[in-house]
Amino acid sequence: MEAALRLADVALPTFDDEARLFGDRSLEETVERLSRLGISEIVVKNGDKPCLVAAQGVRELVPPITPERVVDTTGAGDSFGGAYLAARLTGLGPADAARTAHAAAALFPWFAMARNWISIVSHIAFGLVLAWSYMALVQRRHPR
Repeated sequence: MEAALRLADVALPTFDDEARLFGDRSLEETVERLSRLGISEIVVKNGDKPCLVAAQGVRELVPPITPERVVDTTGAGDSFGGAYLAARLTGLGPADAARTAHAAAALFPWFAMARNWISIVSHIAFGLVLAWSYMALVQRRHPR
């Protein structure tokens, strides 16, 4: 896992996973550990609590947008990731991209009866955004 992370410029980990897998005790500890691997832009997602955005030498807690009634959070993390990357590629800064991503993630709990298709759609959308992001980065690094 560490070898793969050393290749990343951007990481969007979920704090609960990082705490279980690596013993991280805080969002800041997750940022420190990933920064030591050379990752320059890190957004530690934290469920219904603020995420920690660490990029360009600045750290900022960005609060989530919480719907009145949360029924099902299936797909919320994937939609956050896809929206964050799309927002960054359109020119938004890291904190503004996180706010946009929180808004996208807040949409998914409203689809309680559509868990199966929402999960599929969110994974497809996330995959498409990742593919588009990769292609955009390759074109930036190797213009024709």
